[in-house]
Amino acid sequence: MQVVYERCAGLDIHKRTVVAYATTPSVGGQAHKERRTFSTMTKEISQMRNWLGSLGVTHVAMESTGVLGHTLLVIIYHVLTEEKDYQDLGGNYFDERARQAVEKRLVRRLENLGYQVSLTPTAPPA
Repeated sequence: MQVVYERCAGLDIHKRTVVAYATTPSVGGQAHKERRTFSTMTKEISQMRNWLGSLGVTHVAMESTGVLGHTLLVIIYHVLTEEKDYQDLGGNYFDERARQAVEKRLVRRLENLGYQVSLTPTAPPA
């Protein structure tokens, strides 16, 4: 069988753990295989990134099932590719982004109609 990637890993993502399988070349041309289990907490995801980096892994395949697994898959992808720790943006992050986008779009429409627009926030409704 032809070796396509010498240093690669596979991640099996579960609700509370990530099982990482890494394959690297060893002396004599045989593949050295190593398996480690990490929790899905930020600190351990960073440790996994550092471990894969220390092995010189260049390609990672990830597998997950379920909606929560997909969310973890996306988070882990960004942690591995951007080499940054995960930061939770908060529960209302997308609501706030949507609100700001609506404001911007409506202001632009009014300005295109010839109005000068100045927004002044009011107190939130009780």
